[in-house]
Amino acid sequence: MELLKNEKTIDALKGIQRKYYNILSGDIQDKQLLSASILLAADKLATLAIFQDDKALTPEEIKPYLITREQADVNFRCYQWLMGFLGGNPRRFDSEDTNNGEVWGFIDLNHYYVIKSKFEDILLSKGFSPGAFLTWAKRNGKLKCEDHGEGSGNRRMTVRKTINHKTNTYVAIEMLPEQEESDNKMTVVEDEDMPF
Repeated sequence: MELLKNEKTIDALKGIQRKYYNILSGDIQDKQLLSASILLAADKLATLAIFQDDKALTPEEIKPYLITREQADVNFRCYQWLMGFLGGNPRRFDSEDTNNGEVWGFIDLNHYYVIKSKFEDILLSKGFSPGAFLTWAKRNGKLKCEDHGEGSGNRRMTVRKTINHKTNTYVAIEMLPEQEESDNKMTVVEDEDMPF
């Protein structure tokens, strides 16, 4: 507690907290940046002043527990859920002989083609808005769209396909790409920033 009465310690701690804030800023949700940076700065102080074991938390250790702006977006969460749901029901995209009579669509390259009415039913059953999600998916390049007609400049949020002499309207959603490990290394806050 004596350290916290020292003005130099307080100034150094504020500086360390700002460094951690800047290191974590970018894609982390704003609400969490301040809390995480304060936690890291406090742990740094405890490690240096009390434990003296060089085992302070690092931004790399705390970042997996923080929510990114993208993850906080309800439509991004809908996309992640939808990919898991569709991926968990592969028979619904098989030929009619193996799907027990219920076909949701088909898979082509890296897209799920889901019959539009089934797509809407799936999202509504989980409380998601199909219209809001499709707008988000189109804006974020997760949706294959079809032109309304030559020169119209407008694109439908669905595609029409004829399979086995049946034409249907499909929502063509891009599958999740494989997650790549980030090579980004975070900056370490050095001990010399503390005045003791």
